[in-house]
Amino acid sequence: MKKWLSLILALTLALSLASCGGGNDSGSGSADTSGGIDSSSDANSGEAIKIGLYTPLTGSSALVGTQEQNGVNLAVKQINDAGGINGREVTVIAYDDQFSAEGAVKVVTRLIETDHVNAIVGSMSSGNIMATADMVEEAQILELGCGTSPSWTNCGYQYVFRGTQNSASFNAGIIELMEAMGATRLGTLTASTEWATNGWAAIKPALEDTSIEVVMETDYMAGDTDFSGQVTKLINAGLDAVLIYGGTEELGIICKQLRQNGYEGYIYGPETMSPVEVREVAGDAANDSFFACGYLIPDDIESAANDAERAFLEAYVAEYGEMPISDTAYRGYDSVMLLAEVFRTAKSMEGPDMREALLNVSYTGIGGEFDYSDGSGDGLESCGLYAIQNGKNIPFSSYQK
Repeated sequence: MKKWLSLILALTLALSLASCGGGNDSGSGSADTSGGIDSSSDANSGEAIKIGLYTPLTGSSALVGTQEQNGVNLAVKQINDAGGINGREVTVIAYDDQFSAEGAVKVVTRLIETDHVNAIVGSMSSGNIMATADMVEEAQILELGCGTSPSWTNCGYQYVFRGTQNSASFNAGIIELMEAMGATRLGTLTASTEWATNGWAAIKPALEDTSIEVVMETDYMAGDTDFSGQVTKLINAGLDAVLIYGGTEELGIICKQLRQNGYEGYIYGPETMSPVEVREVAGDAANDSFFACGYLIPDDIESAANDAERAFLEAYVAEYGEMPISDTAYRGYDSVMLLAEVFRTAKSMEGPDMREALLNVSYTGIGGEFDYSDGSGDGLESCGLYAIQNGKNIPFSSYQK
């Protein structure tokens, strides 16, 4: 995977530099974090610490957006139940960005200019993070975005960071999976979103160094439910591999329609293939599908990967009465817990001091150990390879056996 990750990172960095703005200083520096925010020096002492949240809460992407909001709210509840941050309560001001750049600009403007938030947890939509990044930079407000597209880190932004994994590692994992399963003739079905199109744009040139031929490329609009036209074209192309790159809401439907129309080859996807909703919608049609991801939601609490995940799942079920159905819940939760460490250790609530604290933060979350010291904006690198078989996500190594 290291070979493909290096190539994917290089390609995605080129895409990122072509599409993102931001400053040009990404140095890490060092901060004295021994004292934390001192009530005698902070102008807002005693007032609640305000975290802004913008993410899709209505429309076709509401499922993943509301899951992110659930994770954020759970983390804030736990922080406040434990006494807050240096004695101060934390509150969340959440807005629906409607999965559109225009909607994101509107609500982020409100978070900055009207609500005067201290920090922001950004959308699971990478396109919306990109659309508002310059505003956040100008206001010098620390933001942890929950999108995975590589397009908005390694850009020189000073205040926009990622609170989850960078999907460049997932894209490298997809190539590894296809090679391991002997793919030779590949067709693609890609959502017309910034995240999905950039993901495929990073994978495609990396395939030139493999024996995998890209035979056909098709696309669809996010929220579509009828893929019969694209499916027919893909099946008639004589493929042994199909890559579907899109949102959780569509992937189960696509798997089902591919199998119903006679496709018998392997199906590959990104991290959005991991939620149980894909398997519930697709049924047996999801068997022999493969994906790469960071956070992987287990089918039950007992199957949690580690103690941190088990504790999170127990708290989540106690609060909401069910298991999370999207890993965006994990992303929102880890992002707020990261911000809590920043609030505790920053010299003040001013942007430069908050940034300095994040660059020196020490936090091990559900996703692993976060380290932002290189100033790239990415703090977590991890990737697992998985297969879907008999209605369950299993490690790819187990599938191979």
